[in-house]
Amino acid sequence: MVIEEIMRHLPTLAAVMGEAWLRSRRGWAETFIVLRLPWYEQLEKDLAILEAHVGLQKLIACYRASLHDMRQVQKTIYEVHGAALLANGATQVGLHVPLHPGTKSNFDVWAEVRGHPVNAESKTRKDEFPFKLPSESEDSIGITSYMGSRATLDPHDAVDLGLNFKPATADPPDMDTPESTVIRQLLLDGLSQLPDEGCNVIIFGHIEGHRIDFEEALWGTELVRYRSGQETRKPTRIRIRAPTGAFCPGEAGVPFQSLSGVLWVSMCRDGDVLERAYKLYVNPNARPPLPGDVIEALDYGMRQWATPPRIGASPE
Repeated sequence: MVIEEIMRHLPTLAAVMGEAWLRSRRGWAETFIVLRLPWYEQLEKDLAILEAHVGLQKLIACYRASLHDMRQVQKTIYEVHGAALLANGATQVGLHVPLHPGTKSNFDVWAEVRGHPVNAESKTRKDEFPFKLPSESEDSIGITSYMGSRATLDPHDAVDLGLNFKPATADPPDMDTPESTVIRQLLLDGLSQLPDEGCNVIIFGHIEGHRIDFEEALWGTELVRYRSGQETRKPTRIRIRAPTGAFCPGEAGVPFQSLSGVLWVSMCRDGDVLERAYKLYVNPNARPPLPGDVIEALDYGMRQWATPPRIGASPE
C-alpha cells in the first residue's frame, strides 16, 4: 500500500496527521502504518466519531503532535478510542475542556451522556515484567529467557495491615512493588487531573498486563487464610481481600471518593482483526456515584463494540 492509497483508505487520519507531513515521510508511512493497519483502521473510525462532535481543527490540536511521535502512537490510539466510546453515547463532547474553578488541571474529555455531564481522563499501562529484568543466557537454539519474581502485596500495605509479609532474605523478589500498586498510583495520577466534584471517570487502556492485577488495584489484594478444625485438623482455605484497593471502604478508598468509575479497555491484534474488550467498574464509595443512565449508555456502547467471544473459548 503506497502513501496515496493510505490517505484514501484513512482520510480522517490523513487530515489529522497532515497529508504533506505524511508525503514527506513516505517511507515511514508505508512501513510503520501498513504493518499496523488494523490499529490505524480503528483509529480512523474513532477519529471520525469525534470529528462529528468537535470538528477537524480540534482533533488536529489535540492529537497531531502525539500521532507524529512513534513512541506515543499506541497510547494515543487508546486515548482516542476511549474518547470515541464515551462520545458514541453522548449528545455533546468536548476535548481538553478549558480550566474552570475547582479543576486542578486539564482533563481529556468532557461529554454529556443522557443529560449528565461526565469528565474523563485517559491513562494507559503496559506491564513489561519480566522483560525489563536482565535476560538469562540463550539456550542451545538461541532462545533468550526472561525470569523474575515480583511481590504480590505492597510491603507498605503489609505493615499497615500488621501482616508479617517478608520474603526470605536469601531470595528477595526482583521487584518489591506489585503491579496492582503501580496501577493504583496511575489511577490516582489520573484523578489529580479531574475536578473535585462531578461525575469523574478514568478510561484505563490496558495495553499489556493481567486483568487480575487491575482488579486487585480496585478491590484489594487477594489473600488466602488457612483454618484448621479442632476435631479434624483439616485445613480450610479461605480467600479474602486485603482492604488496599481504590474502591475499598475505609482509609485506602478515601483518596478515590471523587472517582465515579473506571472504564477498562483492552485491544489486541489477532492477524488482521483488532479484538476489543471492555468493562465498567463502578466505585461503590463515589461521591457522587455514576448515574444509572450513564452506566446504561456505556454498557450499551461496550456491548456494541466488544469483539464477540469465539466459539469454544473459555469464559473469564
